[in-house]
Amino acid sequence: EGERLQWQGNVALDPIRSQGTIEIAGLRSETIWQYVQDLFRFEITQGLLDFDMAYDVDMGQEPMGLVLEKGTITLRNFALREKGQSDALIVVPSFSIRGIEANVGDRRLSVDSIQSRGSEIRGWINQDGTVNYQALFASQEESATLDEEELNQSTPEGSGAPWTVTIKK
Repeated sequence: EGERLQWQGNVALDPIRSQGTIEIAGLRSETIWQYVQDLFRFEITQGLLDFDMAYDVDMGQEPMGLVLEKGTITLRNFALREKGQSDALIVVPSFSIRGIEANVGDRRLSVDSIQSRGSEIRGWINQDGTVNYQALFASQEESATLDEEELNQSTPEGSGAPWTVTIKK
């Protein structure tokens, strides 16, 4: 209730291409969380997400063309805790990213501003020297553990030039 998806644009099928704007307003964390909760060792207990952006996708290009413009992401009243615990580890009353511009073909991402207000993050170092978040954000599946060689690879094969990322404020 209160969640809204609004799309305006056009779609072509040969080649597959779409241009338009998309807006998601008031998306409750529970709506998404119910589908992915088994993948994580933490629980998202509350939060509202707003998202809007203009886009241009062209699957007839190689690599696929994707341009995002005028993007805004806002997260409100977000809380996260370890599964089975009652105290929140992360509380974010207000977080926003504004002025998102991205071009996948040019490997460029630009953000006008990132802002957060009143956030609380509780962390500590365990007796074994690890930070509490290391285990919390680790994959639920042991098969997903990367070996040292995989961790030392800076870029995957065929990934091309590095991305340019600019954060203005």
